[in-house]
Amino acid sequence: MRHDNPGPGRYPYDGLLLRHDHRPVAVKVDTSRHVTGAQLTHRLNAVVRQAHHDDCGEILYVCDGHLTSDNVATAARQALPDIPDLAFRVTSLDRLSGIYCIGTGASNGLRRRATGGEC
Repeated sequence: MRHDNPGPGRYPYDGLLLRHDHRPVAVKVDTSRHVTGAQLTHRLNAVVRQAHHDDCGEILYVCDGHLTSDNVATAARQALPDIPDLAFRVTSLDRLSGIYCIGTGASNGLRRRATGGEC
């Protein structure tokens, strides 16, 4: 995870993962309860700009709450410039946490803290 903010304001995504080829993946987790179309467009553009700056090969946008993966994918198709060198993937927190949600493990605590819900 990246904790250093390179400039003023908040960093536009939440972490960096390294792929097997050592190219970073920008990870944005968005659990906002209320987001306007303009706010989502601004977030998407900020993530893309910073991901280019950080030489990322991919963006993984994880959403929950008010946003669905279909909402984000539609907004990304409409709002983002052509980004052929940057893969953009969207998934829901439910789908992602479902992979790890077994019994009462640590992911259950993470889900409760992030969204207030259970697996």
